[in-house]
Formats: sequence, C-alpha cells, structure tokens
Amino acid sequence: MADRSEAGAIGGSAAGRILSPEEYPLARAVRGEVVHTMSFLHRADDGREC
Repeated sequence: MADRSEAGAIGGSAAGRILSPEEYPLARAVRGEVVHTMSFLHRADDGREC
C-alpha cells in the first residue's frame, strides 16, 4: 500500500483505491453530506489489524 499520510493513516475503498482526504467521512460530513455504510480497518505499526 502507499506511504502513510501526515495523519498516520490512509483510507481505501472497497475496490482497493486509496481515498483522498476529501473523501473521508468527517470531511464529507463537514460539507453537509450524509455518509452511510462506510467501514474502516485500522492497521497498527506492528501489523495488527483492529
């Protein structure tokens, strides 16, 4: 996967495409969009997923 962003994480779509910061749910909600059915998986620096 691509290098980590300044925030320490990257997001990807179900199809494997890396999301731009503007596509993240919080950014979309701030613009007034309603975000449904979006899941996130966190991968720690040691490789664990939670």
